[in-house]
Amino acid sequence: MRNYYDEFKSLTTDKMAQSIENMTFAYNQTRVPKKHYKKLLTKPIEELISDSVSINLINTYFQTLQTLQKENKKWFVQALICLELGIKPNSIKGHEHQALELTYEHMIDGKLSLINPQILATFKETNETDIYK
Repeated sequence: MRNYYDEFKSLTTDKMAQSIENMTFAYNQTRVPKKHYKKLLTKPIEELISDSVSINLINTYFQTLQTLQKENKKWFVQALICLELGIKPNSIKGHEHQALELTYEHMIDGKLSLINPQILATFKETNETDIYK
């Protein structure tokens, strides 16, 4: 017995995109324009693989950073500060080490944030923007 998938895979890209739009709308009347699906369906496979590899690498970095943060949050934060400022811990000067200590103390008192507020605002704004309008 044939099913919808058997029919679907023989459709043109345009008709596939329209069909996916219709299926999406059937779920809680969610509207996603056909052009969005058509763009994805015509995307070169290399780009799709690249996106997947990128997400997997970001996940690997995330898990590593998360583990380091759980092991010792203070050293994790101080290492990030060193990385950002180009300070090499194996040749750190006394005043730089003291600045690291004081900076961390300010952070745990809630006076400082690890991420620049502009970066957070940009992420939130971009994340909330409907690019398909």
